[in-house]
Amino acid sequence: MSHLMPLVEILADHDTNASRADWLLRAPDSVIIRDFDAIRVVLQQAHFLPGVTFLRIRHAALQGTRDAGGDLPEATKLQLLAARKVMVGFSLGKAETGEGLT
Repeated sequence: MSHLMPLVEILADHDTNASRADWLLRAPDSVIIRDFDAIRVVLQQAHFLPGVTFLRIRHAALQGTRDAGGDLPEATKLQLLAARKVMVGFSLGKAETGEGLT
């Protein structure tokens, strides 16, 4: 039996970057927050560095301070949107690298 939470174990079982990207896009926010370290390790072991970057951006956005209206700062929203577009590209099999995802 694995020491990973069930959803993270599912991620660890994926064997393509496309399926890992799809998992990252579909994972609930609560899982991203709770299992950040375990998810990061799985992605690093798979050498899916664009996924690690997306995870870090999403995690930071989830924990970021909001403005008086409850919104993230504009720069954070734009960074998250750009990272999400890269993951969508991977999930559709259209991206081979994480170029532009910093």
